[in-house]
Amino acid sequence: MGRFLNALLGAIVTVVLAALPFSPVLGGAIAGFFEGTDGTDAALTGALSGLITLLPLAGVGVLLFSLLGIGIGLGAPPGGVAIAIVFFGAIAAAFVVYTVGFAALGGYIGAMLASEYPRQRADLCRTIGISIDDGSRPQYDSTRLE
Repeated sequence: MGRFLNALLGAIVTVVLAALPFSPVLGGAIAGFFEGTDGTDAALTGALSGLITLLPLAGVGVLLFSLLGIGIGLGAPPGGVAIAIVFFGAIAAAFVVYTVGFAALGGYIGAMLASEYPRQRADLCRTIGISIDDGSRPQYDSTRLE
C-alpha cells in the first residue's frame, strides 16, 4: 500500500504544478523520494504516479474527442477522418510518453536525492506521519493519518 500512496502523492503534486513545464518530473521525484533509495522501485513508483495523473486527463481527452467526433461525422470526408484519428492518436501517445516517462525519471531522481539526504528524508517522513522501518522504504503509520 505504501507504493500506491507515494504514487498518489506524486500525482497530486503533478496536477497541482501542472502549469509548470516538466511537472511530472517534480511529482515523480516526490514519489521516488518517499519510496526510498532503490532506483528501480522509485522509478516504478514515479511511473505509477504518471499513470495516476493520466486517469483524469484521459477522461477529459475522451470527452473532447467524442465532441469532436460529432462534428467529424456530420460531413467530413472519410480520408480526413482517418487522418484526424491518426493525428490525435499520435498526440495522445506523445502525451502518455511525456507524462509517464518524465514521472519515472523524476522517481529515479527522487531515489538519488533520498540516498544523498537520508536524514532530511527521515525527518520529512516523520513530520508527515510515515515511519521508516529499514531506512529505505516508508511504512505509513495509521495512527497519525486522521
